[in-house]
Amino acid sequence: MSFRPRADRDAIGTNPGGSPEEFLGIQFLLQEQENDDFETLNLAGTFEWAPNDNTKLYFDAIINEQERSRDQYRLQASGVSTLINLSVPTAFETVDFGVGPGLFPAALAGTLEPNLENDDDDPNLRFTSETNSRITDTEVFRLGGEWQGERLSVSAELATSSSDTATPSLNTTLNFINPNCPLDGSSNDNCVPFIYDLSGGSLSFGINFDSPFAPSVADLTNPANVVLDAVNVGRNT
Repeated sequence: MSFRPRADRDAIGTNPGGSPEEFLGIQFLLQEQENDDFETLNLAGTFEWAPNDNTKLYFDAIINEQERSRDQYRLQASGVSTLINLSVPTAFETVDFGVGPGLFPAALAGTLEPNLENDDDDPNLRFTSETNSRITDTEVFRLGGEWQGERLSVSAELATSSSDTATPSLNTTLNFINPNCPLDGSSNDNCVPFIYDLSGGSLSFGINFDSPFAPSVADLTNPANVVLDAVNVGRNT
């Protein structure tokens, strides 16, 4: 199992008249968890028969079955980069690039507040679940025999091997529709206020419940406020 938070700060935001005037702003916020399960079955056997001193017959078999399943979910604050010049961080830290810009301020903590005058669907909240599997069946068979005479020996062998792999997957993405923020008529998502804190070498972010646009906990768990954004079904062989 792995738990992988992610925060992107790879674009320069501006704060005219403020301090600092330029900074690395938040581009993306993500919480992701992956759970992998592995199961392997190996069977191997050999059969030999010698009907007499001069003759030997043998049969070998190897059967291998491997299965890997993955359950993964992602919670992401999307569309954050549109607010890079509007939601100025409340705290900064200094990043040392070593080259180029050298020391440069970067967002450490703050809020991401919707700006309805310029954008009525950012930032938004998405839920993604991924269910992937890989199933591999491998078989190896060998059949042979040997005969030894006084001046002549004969041996023959027939072998076959096969391996089949299937990777079925089912991935879905849901968009949260915040009932406390106007819905963008051109898409199926709308604005959600966030708060974040990257201090202490960790990532924490969530809903900014102090915002007038904040949904309630009941809103977040209400299925009526979720719309299907994408479904991907695959089966590679």
